[in-house]
Amino acid sequence: TDNAWMDMPLWDEVIAGVAIDPTLTVRSTTIKAAVDTNFGRSYGQMLSFKDDAEPGIGAGEVNVALELDAPRFRTMFVDAVTAAE
Repeated sequence: TDNAWMDMPLWDEVIAGVAIDPTLTVRSTTIKAAVDTNFGRSYGQMLSFKDDAEPGIGAGEVNVALELDAPRFRTMFVDAVTAAE
């Protein structure tokens, strides 16, 4: 897919990489979102809303990465995991 390497979907590693270097994010957008804190099957699930919809549950604005500088991330990742060799 466009969002991951077919052979290595590194979602957690990408999040950590962006936390270390936010400039890895090439394109992003702001959305309204909330997290379900009611204990049950959807506990912890992120809920997002259209601009004109807000169900009154305390949604806030969050930045969502839409595109990553994948070659630079891959170099950063490989350097990190091979540093201890």
